[in-house]
This record gives sequence, structure tokens and C-alpha cells, in this order.
Amino acid sequence: MDGNNQILHIGFSVWKTENEESWIWFLSRLNECIGDMPSLAIISDRANSIEMAIQVIFPNAYHRLCCCHLLMNMRKKIGKQERTKILFWEDAKAYRESDFKESLSRLHCRLNDDCQTWIEESVTRYGQAESKKDVTKYVEKVIDKRIKKSSGFRVYQIDQSIYEVPGQMKNGIVNLESHYYTCEKWQLSGIPCTHAMAVFKELRYQHYSAWVSSYFTMETYHSTYAEVVFPMPVPAKYEEPDEVFVLLLTLMAKQQIGRPKNHNCILSQGEGPI
Repeated sequence: MDGNNQILHIGFSVWKTENEESWIWFLSRLNECIGDMPSLAIISDRANSIEMAIQVIFPNAYHRLCCCHLLMNMRKKIGKQERTKILFWEDAKAYRESDFKESLSRLHCRLNDDCQTWIEESVTRYGQAESKKDVTKYVEKVIDKRIKKSSGFRVYQIDQSIYEVPGQMKNGIVNLESHYYTCEKWQLSGIPCTHAMAVFKELRYQHYSAWVSSYFTMETYHSTYAEVVFPMPVPAKYEEPDEVFVLLLTLMAKQQIGRPKNHNCILSQGEGPI
């Protein structure tokens, strides 16, 4: 935005379709111009291709949703209601977290259950759940599932980093410093178990990625596929080397159980049948 609160165009691109490839190309060119700016914020719609491209090119940027797109999508679910529109913009323009939660509560009162769930997912995905941004989607699902299962667990503090969490069958000890729980699921899987989630909830921790193995971070995930993999050309375009070694495939016929039958034997020269 410029000083007159109007959109200032700094670049554009024309592609046949909007996909991950086109957005990665565009954001790569933008990165060459502005670099990895601190506190960079990118506003977009909910397109998955944009989200994935931002994670690749600008992993440290704050990615948020366009309020106009959110409002249009919400109106598709509940229709055009002027009072709902006013509450939505009041919520979107709140500067304090307490004001935001108060406005969001009033907005929820006017929405049906499906729309409330959709709004909460949007806020959680792009707002409050910033801590989950740097782990893979798989880990996000596992964490969400274990958080739900941890409801009702009691937590008793033993030391600064040691807690007792009674399980369904036996009591166990959670050690936050060594990433340990008696069930050993945390140590073996690299993802905090249900009992550890109960401790996090008790302490009101939100940065679950700090307790997840580095194997599941988006940085590691992206480095796995960092190398360029070119597609195979058509057979007519194969480049054959000067020296070609012909490899004979091993016969994969299934061998029958027991002694081979006589007619399967290869007779030697001069040898007659038995």
C-alpha cells in the first residue's frame, strides 16, 4: 500500500494457469528484487498453490488471508447479511487480542455451526497457530488428534521440567528436558505423545514444533526435495552410451515344494532316461 492507502503494483506475471509452479516462479523473481525482508507479510486467498510457494520461497514471511476473500466465502455460506458484514470488519480491524476475541464471539452468535467451524479453521490455520507452521501437515494432524485425546488428563508437577500424568492403565512421567515419557511413544516417534500434550495444555504452550523432531520440520522436508529431478524423455530421445552392458534378468519362476520331477532334469550327452 502507498501513502494514500492504495495498492502499489510492484510486479505482475501472466501464466496459462495458477498453480504451484507459476507461483514459485513469480515469488522467486520477487525474492531477487526485495530479498528475504524481515517481518515480511504476504496476503493472499486460500489457494494451496500460493501457500506452498510461500513456504518454499519466503519461509519466514507472515502469511495471512485476504479479508475480502474471507467475507465473500462466508457470504456464500450464510448469504448477504449487513449486520454480519459489520461484525466481520469490526473483528478484522481489531488491534488488541481481547477486542478480536470479543468481536469474534459476537460474530459466532450470528453464524451456523458449519460457518463457525470454517471461520475457526481459517483463524487457527493462518493466525493463532503460527507455531505449527514450520512442521509438516502430517505432524499437524497427529498433534491435533493427540491434543483432543489428552482432554481430561490430570497433570501433577514434580519438578521444573518433570510431570506426572496418569494414563488409562498406569501412571507415567513426562520429562520435558529429555523429551521423554514412560510410554516411549515420544522417544520413538519423535512427536510428543498424548500425555506430553496434556502437559503442554496445562502450561499453555503453543509452540509444539519446539518439541517435535527436526525430521518433521518443513525445512527438512524441503531439503529432501531440494535437488532438481528432470523427467524422463521419450524412448526415441534416449542417449545410449558407447558401451552397453546387457544384463540377463534372473528367472523369477516360483519353485515348487519338494524334489523336482524327472522330466525337468536336463540329460547329459549319452544319458538315457531312467
